[in-house]
Amino acid sequence: MNELIKQISGLSAAAVAGACCLGVPVLLAALTTLGLGFLIRDVFLIPIFAALLAFNLWLLYKSTQAHGSRTPFWMAVAGSLVAIGGLYISPWVMSGGMLLFLAGSILDFINGRRNGFSCQTK
Repeated sequence: MNELIKQISGLSAAAVAGACCLGVPVLLAALTTLGLGFLIRDVFLIPIFAALLAFNLWLLYKSTQAHGSRTPFWMAVAGSLVAIGGLYISPWVMSGGMLLFLAGSILDFINGRRNGFSCQTK
């Protein structure tokens, strides 16, 4: 369960950073209200977004190492590259990359359940 929580929280944080990069008004207003308006600039957001995706890829790599199938990891790598590139192309491309990344994480979770790994803490 601990690994699943790490993956979900990291993926959620990357999604929030990506949404800020895309300029979602609600998130931009919330950051400004909290006094974090300086984070709205892409100079800060894009590296944070990339770092969060890299953290998620590392967690997914460790998880797929335990499950024995690297397909979800490579799906997530492709999704993260599309998501980062999509920031410069189109919000739809970025969203598609994030969905591919999410699909890799879900596939890894399914593989873990199928191989007998439970979400219970040891």
